[in-house]
Amino acid sequence: MNAINRKAIKSSKEKIIELINKNGGADIDQLCKSTGLHEHAVERIISELIAEGYDIVCDISDKKHFYTIEYPQIENNYVHSKLWSGNPIKLGLISDTHMGISPQYMALDELRTTLEIFRDHGVSTVLHAGDITHGVSSRHQGLMYEMAPGVVGADDQVNYVVENYPRIEGLTTYFITGSHDLWVYNKSGFDVGRAIDRLRDDMVYLGPESANVFVGPKHRTRIMIHHPDGGSSYAISYRPQKLVEAMSGGEKPHLYIIGHFHRFGIFRPRNVITIMLPGFQWNSPFYKRKGLEPEVGGVYLEMDVAEDGGIMRFRTELIPFYRGTALPANSDNNMEVYYG
Repeated sequence: MNAINRKAIKSSKEKIIELINKNGGADIDQLCKSTGLHEHAVERIISELIAEGYDIVCDISDKKHFYTIEYPQIENNYVHSKLWSGNPIKLGLISDTHMGISPQYMALDELRTTLEIFRDHGVSTVLHAGDITHGVSSRHQGLMYEMAPGVVGADDQVNYVVENYPRIEGLTTYFITGSHDLWVYNKSGFDVGRAIDRLRDDMVYLGPESANVFVGPKHRTRIMIHHPDGGSSYAISYRPQKLVEAMSGGEKPHLYIIGHFHRFGIFRPRNVITIMLPGFQWNSPFYKRKGLEPEVGGVYLEMDVAEDGGIMRFRTELIPFYRGTALPANSDNNMEVYYG
């Protein structure tokens, strides 16, 4: 009986989401008629959907409830009041973990090693620049054959992250969602970031695509985390340069963190310190078809900031990995020191 009820509830949830998306919204009478349920049952199911991560909004007019799905705002602000106890500020930077992809393509051991290195450096805050999951997309049919066994839908991928993203004592990961994460959001309104945040107390969701984190003695140092769209170029500096060039003077951050491209680079267009991050996905058929070779690793960052927000000094340590080992690659060029 319980199994039958669960199946009926799942079917009703799917009908409600489909109807709201199809018509740009639906009132309570339409939802009751579509599901065959009374008003209180529909409202209870909608409450469950909101708790699961759907951005469903209720507008009450003429004593009638009208439900819509809010789609993500492009930019969010977060003041990190705890990230200041004097210079230097220490951060761990990662991106594109693509969790839920087949173990042969996912660098999960390398991710754990990177987070442990951050901890050993005294880091408490990790910034994740999006694509925390591999995503669900009807436009990219080949992706379903790259998924881990039993990890197909958005719920499966959320559970996979909750159960497998390394939990390291003392570390909190602040993350945005990227293009792969947002495929299911754009289709159904299900926000994997919100769902993960609800189920992991050491993971904080900052929003979709882009977020600003303010740190420093007076919270004037602005860090922008961004997961842009589109492909990379032959010169890896070209896309970061164009992204910064598109910013107006008042939009420019002090530090610009970019995910999506699975490539590492540090640039300074228009005096904006820009770090493009590698990911944690080995080359897969999807990337091979696109002629791409992803880089795997994370970045440790130290920086000294002034009261006006300016970055006086910063230093990065690239933690790169090569296929076949979960230990950081030996390189004389791991450390890069920059002075502002």
